[in-house]
Amino acid sequence: MPPGLPAKTPAAIVACIADWMATRDVDAVVWTALPAKFAGVSERAPSPHEAVALLAGLQGEERARAEEYVRRIPGDIRTLYRGVIEERLGWTPRQ
Repeated sequence: MPPGLPAKTPAAIVACIADWMATRDVDAVVWTALPAKFAGVSERAPSPHEAVALLAGLQGEERARAEEYVRRIPGDIRTLYRGVIEERLGWTPRQ
Protein backbone atom coordinates (compact mmCIF):
# COMPACT_ATOMS: atom_id res chain seq x y z
CA MET A 1 0.00 0.00 0.00
CA PRO A 2 1.38 3.44 -0.86
CA PRO A 3 2.59 5.55 2.08
CA GLY A 4 0.04 7.93 3.54
CA LEU A 5 -2.99 5.87 2.58
CA PRO A 6 -5.04 4.23 5.30
CA ALA A 7 -5.07 0.47 5.64
CA LYS A 8 -8.09 -1.35 4.27
CA THR A 9 -10.88 -1.65 6.83
CA PRO A 10 -11.08 -5.28 8.03
CA ALA A 11 -14.08 -7.27 6.80
CA ALA A 12 -15.27 -7.85 10.39
CA ILE A 13 -15.57 -4.10 10.96
CA VAL A 14 -17.36 -3.61 7.64
CA ALA A 15 -19.82 -6.38 8.63
CA CYS A 16 -20.36 -4.82 12.06
CA ILE A 17 -21.12 -1.43 10.48
CA ALA A 18 -23.50 -3.07 7.98
CA ASP A 19 -25.32 -4.83 10.82
CA TRP A 20 -25.57 -1.58 12.76
CA MET A 21 -27.00 0.17 9.69
CA ALA A 22 -29.56 -2.59 9.11
CA THR A 23 -30.90 -2.39 12.66
CA ARG A 24 -31.46 1.35 12.29
CA ASP A 25 -32.73 1.52 8.71
CA VAL A 26 -29.77 3.72 7.73
CA ASP A 27 -28.87 4.00 4.04
CA ALA A 28 -25.31 5.28 4.36
CA VAL A 29 -22.54 5.97 6.86
CA VAL A 30 -19.17 7.69 6.71
CA TRP A 31 -16.31 5.57 8.06
CA THR A 32 -13.06 7.54 8.11
CA ALA A 33 -10.81 4.75 9.41
CA LEU A 34 -8.50 7.39 10.84
CA PRO A 35 -5.55 5.97 12.75
CA ALA A 36 -5.17 6.72 16.42
CA LYS A 37 -2.82 9.45 17.62
CA PHE A 38 -2.10 10.16 21.27
CA ALA A 39 0.58 12.21 22.98
CA GLY A 40 1.96 13.14 19.57
CA VAL A 41 2.54 9.50 18.62
CA SER A 42 0.82 8.28 15.45
CA GLU A 43 -1.03 4.98 15.60
CA ARG A 44 -1.02 5.01 19.41
CA ALA A 45 -4.38 4.96 21.13
CA PRO A 46 -4.60 6.00 24.76
CA SER A 47 -5.55 3.44 27.36
CA PRO A 48 -8.99 4.07 28.87
CA HIS A 49 -7.27 5.40 32.00
CA GLU A 50 -5.09 7.78 29.96
CA ALA A 51 -8.19 9.02 28.13
CA VAL A 52 -10.00 9.67 31.42
CA ALA A 53 -6.95 11.44 32.86
CA LEU A 54 -6.83 13.68 29.79
CA LEU A 55 -10.56 14.48 30.05
CA ALA A 56 -10.38 15.00 33.82
CA GLY A 57 -7.56 17.49 33.36
CA LEU A 58 -9.55 19.74 31.04
CA GLN A 59 -10.97 22.96 32.43
CA GLY A 60 -13.59 25.54 31.63
CA GLU A 61 -15.14 25.65 28.18
CA GLU A 62 -12.82 22.96 26.84
CA ARG A 63 -14.03 20.52 29.50
CA ALA A 64 -17.66 21.50 28.91
CA ARG A 65 -17.32 20.85 25.16
CA ALA A 66 -15.64 17.49 25.79
CA GLU A 67 -18.35 16.44 28.24
CA GLU A 68 -21.13 17.46 25.85
CA TYR A 69 -19.46 15.52 23.03
CA VAL A 70 -19.17 12.38 25.15
CA ARG A 71 -22.73 12.65 26.47
CA ARG A 72 -24.13 12.96 22.91
CA ILE A 73 -22.70 9.60 21.86
CA PRO A 74 -25.63 7.16 21.66
CA GLY A 75 -25.95 4.96 24.74
CA ASP A 76 -25.86 1.76 22.70
CA ILE A 77 -22.26 2.46 21.71
CA ARG A 78 -20.35 0.68 24.46
CA THR A 79 -16.55 0.77 24.58
CA LEU A 80 -13.91 0.34 27.26
CA TYR A 81 -13.50 4.11 27.19
CA ARG A 82 -17.22 4.65 27.71
CA GLY A 83 -17.37 2.48 30.82
CA VAL A 84 -14.38 4.13 32.47
CA ILE A 85 -15.58 7.64 31.58
CA GLU A 86 -19.01 6.91 33.06
CA GLU A 87 -17.50 5.37 36.18
CA ARG A 88 -14.85 8.01 36.85
CA LEU A 89 -16.42 11.21 35.48
CA GLY A 90 -20.12 10.39 35.60
CA TRP A 91 -20.56 11.46 31.98
CA THR A 92 -23.51 9.29 30.97
CA PRO A 93 -25.46 9.57 27.69
CA ARG A 94 -28.13 12.24 27.39
CA GLN A 95 -31.61 10.74 27.32
